Amino acid sequence: MSINFRSFFRCEDGTITFDWVILTGVILGTGMAITGSVTRGIESASLGTTSQLRGQVIRQSFGADLCSTGIDGLRDREAARIASGGSDPVDIADWMATYGDTLSDMALLSERDRLVAANRGIPDWTRNKTIQSLMECSMTRRGLG
Repeated sequence: MSINFRSFFRCEDGTITFDWVILTGVILGTGMAITGSVTRGIESASLGTTSQLRGQVIRQSFGADLCSTGIDGLRDREAARIASGGSDPVDIADWMATYGDTLSDMALLSERDRLVAANRGIPDWTRNKTIQSLMECSMTRRGLG
């Protein structure tokens, strides 16, 4: 069986089919490459967004929806308590940023329950009620209550 290479290369039968196969392969390969790079970029962006949003507390305008008295309400009540002669003021922002995040979920729940029991029957706003409300805000932020 002798192959005549010269006539093989001059023959144009099937060249259109060959061109379409190559073109289709290039288009599919390009699409797969674009999809792969876009997917990695989207995953990276979503992870970055997730890490930025995790642990954020909605403050100010949505404060009343966050916990029973709201962040702004807590600030106002604590300022009124101190103005009326209360001692040992609670720094709302500092408590939320430091102490509220150091407690485990179980410790937060049990400490809040302890304060609820201790505050039962006390009509005036006290330091413990401020801390109890801050714990409720932390619980809401964590999705515990």
